[in-house]
Amino acid sequence: MDKVPVFDSVDRSALDSQTQISCLEQDILRYEEKIRRLEENIYSLRISRRVVMSMLEALQQDHAQQQQRWQDERGRMQRRSVALAKRLLQANTRLQDLEEKSGRGGII
Repeated sequence: MDKVPVFDSVDRSALDSQTQISCLEQDILRYEEKIRRLEENIYSLRISRRVVMSMLEALQQDHAQQQQRWQDERGRMQRRSVALAKRLLQANTRLQDLEEKSGRGGII
């Protein structure tokens, strides 16, 4: 940031009162300008913060939704695995029964 000097390089004690007042007015104008720029920066930072917070909230919502989709998919996959295992067990049991009936008695 711009550095605003408190005193110019001129020794103000040697200046007449009108010149000192003029220098003080210039200092005041410089400080007011610096304050205005700082206020603009603060405003910009606040807007940026709001944007970032909105983006963060959106990301968190997306993350939560994605986690829910994964949990749902995991549940579906587990149910399908259980159903497939049951079908395989039933098919294996039927196959063993058929082999026993046919007299082969082989191990699968």
